[in-house]
Amino acid sequence: MIEKFRSKALKVAMAGDVSKLVPQVARRILGVLAVLDAAESLEDVQPLTGFHALQSDREGEFAVTITRNWRITFTPISVKNEEGETEFHVTRVDYEDYH
Repeated sequence: MIEKFRSKALKVAMAGDVSKLVPQVARRILGVLAVLDAAESLEDVQPLTGFHALQSDREGEFAVTITRNWRITFTPISVKNEEGETEFHVTRVDYEDYH
């Protein structure tokens, strides 16, 4: 489940308004967001093309390639639900060119 967005464009796209996304990649972005939102573990995200862990000062964050330079980045977290069970969530979801 996506808990928090850093990118306003991704947040509104998740709500159905893709007008702030580049049309050529909107479908890919929505697909990645759908996988992130439905994922029950990091293993559910790994099959995405371009999935990789970030390194150095961004250790603990992950990215999925959208285009040559642009990535959706996120941080996975574990959250306890009301029943005390651990759930997989993602936070700080962003769309960025960090190269």
